[in-house]
Amino acid sequence: MPDQETGNQHEPQRLRVVYSRGEALRFISHKDEFRMWERALRRTMLPVAYKQGFNPQPHIQFAAPLAVGCCGRAEHMDFRLSERMPVVQVEGRLRAKLPPGVSIRSMQEIPVRSRPLQGLLTGADYHIRVIAPETATGPQVVHEFLARGTVWRKRERKGHPYRYNLRPLVHRLAWVGFDAAGPCHNLLLRVQMVEGATGRPDEVVDELGLSEHALVLERTRLYFANEPDTDVAFPSDSLASQADVRDPHEPPRPPPRQRRRGRRRKPKGDVQAQQQVQSFSDKAADEFR
Repeated sequence: MPDQETGNQHEPQRLRVVYSRGEALRFISHKDEFRMWERALRRTMLPVAYKQGFNPQPHIQFAAPLAVGCCGRAEHMDFRLSERMPVVQVEGRLRAKLPPGVSIRSMQEIPVRSRPLQGLLTGADYHIRVIAPETATGPQVVHEFLARGTVWRKRERKGHPYRYNLRPLVHRLAWVGFDAAGPCHNLLLRVQMVEGATGRPDEVVDELGLSEHALVLERTRLYFANEPDTDVAFPSDSLASQADVRDPHEPPRPPPRQRRRGRRRKPKGDVQAQQQVQSFSDKAADEFR
């Protein structure tokens, strides 16, 4: 008999998890994190929904992959079940199967046809600890960075390098003090994360001239377009588009190459050599030459 809270038991269900990834899993890749969640869900024996195809994958969707070496305090992830179950029961079974270093902060059910998390993502807050002596000029370099109108950086996308302005992507940068127990300098950073115009904390630290020191990066919050606090942190008139940060003097990127359909033409050469057919015994002999 289906549970009254979940309605029809045979309907699919979409759940959104807010979790933290601590120091123990700082240096795993996004691919490893996907496998971690896949195995944890598999061990719960929950009716996880899988995609169709030769190599079926579970319906797992992250808001923004964490970089290697970065912790996350409030990461967002969606996954689907083929059958509806009480959220409390799902959360309890999943908590018991997660490895050390990952903890669930909350879980809620959302409509199955909700917009993807990536389409709602607007920006993120980071807490950066720079392991450096007190003599390092933390406040000075932050002030100099904020005073600059343009901060040109180079990236590469699909094998094509391009230049962009990092400065409009940084909405907040502050030096909040020195911790003698570290010893480390503490920085707060807020960058926008919009398609085609995303700021990266490692590039900001590099522009500050502090990349030579050890860093501890922690993403403390993600901002989404459907949240009321997002308009305060990222006013609509302050968001930069891809055209705003692109170098106007840079030549346009070449259009993507289209794959030709149909049979490939044979290369020109000795027609007699092309017509020569090698026997099976000759092919086998070639393997051992």
